[in-house]
Amino acid sequence: MKKIILFSLLALSLLLIVGCEDDKPVDIGIAISSSPAGASIYLDGAYLGLITPAIIDGESITVGDHHIRLYLPGYNEINIYFNYQSDDYIEFDYDLPIPVPPYPVFDISSPVDLQHFDDNVIGIDGYIELDTGNPFTGSTAILSINGVDSEIYISSGYFNQTISIAAGENELQMRANGPEGDTGVSDIIIVYGDFTAPEIEVVLWWNTPTSDIDLHASNPAGEHCYFGNLVISDGSLDIDDVEGFGPETFAVQTANVGVYEIQVNSWSLDEDDYADASVQVFFDGVMMETYGPHHFIVDNGSGTGEEAWWEVCTITIENGRCVIGNEKPTLLVREKIEIDKVNLPSK
Repeated sequence: MKKIILFSLLALSLLLIVGCEDDKPVDIGIAISSSPAGASIYLDGAYLGLITPAIIDGESITVGDHHIRLYLPGYNEINIYFNYQSDDYIEFDYDLPIPVPPYPVFDISSPVDLQHFDDNVIGIDGYIELDTGNPFTGSTAILSINGVDSEIYISSGYFNQTISIAAGENELQMRANGPEGDTGVSDIIIVYGDFTAPEIEVVLWWNTPTSDIDLHASNPAGEHCYFGNLVISDGSLDIDDVEGFGPETFAVQTANVGVYEIQVNSWSLDEDDYADASVQVFFDGVMMETYGPHHFIVDNGSGTGEEAWWEVCTITIENGRCVIGNEKPTLLVREKIEIDKVNLPSK
C-alpha cells in the first residue's frame, strides 16, 4: 500500500494522509510546486537541475530523512525537512513570500569585485548581520559560485571559507535566512581566474558541518590522488576539507589516455548523523555531469567499510575526448585501488 502525503505552506500542517489502494498514485516520488513557479529545487544540498513544478523520481531517493530547499530570486528560500519511505508519494505545494525585515545583510571583505587570481583556490570572508543592526545568529549561509549553491559555516556572524573558482569569469553571491525565515542576498561579486581551465575537473561538496568527506581519484597509471597524496604526475587535489561542506577539487591539466576512477569516502561523520555528498564533473571548464546526493550514514577512516565508499564514475580519455561512462581501469590498476582503499593513512 502506498502512502500519499500532501503538504501546504498555507496550512502549515499536514493536510492529508491517505492509505487507500483506490487512491494510490501511479508512481512513487515527490511532486513539488510553488507559487510563483520556477523555483530551483535542491535535494540534500544538491541542485537537481529541476524547477517547480517538478517530480523527483522515488527510485532515486534513499529511505530516511531528507531536506529540500526551494529558491527563486526575489522571494524567501523555503526549507522542507521530511522522512521518505520506499512506498511514499509526497506532494509539496508552497507559496513563496517576499522577504520583509529583519533579514541578513552581507559585508564581504574578500574577494573584491573584479579581482583577478592566478590560482583556483581562493578565500572568501566577511560578516553577516541583520538589516536592523542586530546580530545574525544562524550557523550556515549559502554561497553560490557560478549558480551552484553550497553551504558555508558561520560563526558569530563571521565567515572565512576556502573555495575553488573556475578559469575565466566567476560569479559569487551569498544568501541567508533571518530569524523569521526571510532571505537576505548579497551583491554579486565577479572574480577572474587567470589560468587555463583543466581538461578534467572534479568537484566534491557535502551538506553537514562537522563531517570529513574525501575525494579520491586514480589515473590510468594507477596513481592515487587523495588527502594523503595531493599531487600525482598528471593531476592534483587542491585541499582536504576536514570540517564540513567542501569543496574539494581534483584537476587534471592535460589528461592521459585511459580511465580515471572517481570515488568518495566518508572518513568521519564526527557530530553529524549523516552526510549527503555531491560531485560535479567538468571538461575544459564546462560542467558535463552532476552526481548525487549520495547519502552516507556510516564512516570508516580506515577505508575498509564498503558502505563508507561511493564509486561515483569513471572518465575515459580516448581519441582526444573525455567520456564519462562505466569503463573500468585495467585489472592491475583496479587491484591497486582496492589495496589503497584499505590502507589509508591517519589524519
